[in-house]
Amino acid sequence: MVQLELTSGKNTQLIPVDTFPCNIGRAGKNTVCITSRGVWDEHASITFDAETGFSIVTQGRGTLIVNGEPADQARLKNGDHLELGSARLRFWLAPVSAPDSSNTDLLFWSLIAAVFATMIGLMLWLPH
Repeated sequence: MVQLELTSGKNTQLIPVDTFPCNIGRAGKNTVCITSRGVWDEHASITFDAETGFSIVTQGRGTLIVNGEPADQARLKNGDHLELGSARLRFWLAPVSAPDSSNTDLLFWSLIAAVFATMIGLMLWLPH
């Protein structure tokens, strides 16, 4: 549903998030564990509401910068830049993937072909 792209440091890491609230912090019990300098044990939380969308709220003494502006809470949009301590994250809506329907399509078209062949067979077999 959502991806957080950790861009601080030399490597970029994509972190998939599908459980909300998503707690972010240094402690291992968090949904997303980040050990960068300045990240508190329980730093921030991302929530989802069907009416308002995604939001991030600081927890305890955590500080948050969203798109260069300090904030205690913010509504998130695709591509927003987040800073928690020295950690830099980008908020992304994950691409939606459709289930593979090739087997269903094959079954559907096979049934149509069978019905068509049956109709042709009946037309040839029945007296005119």
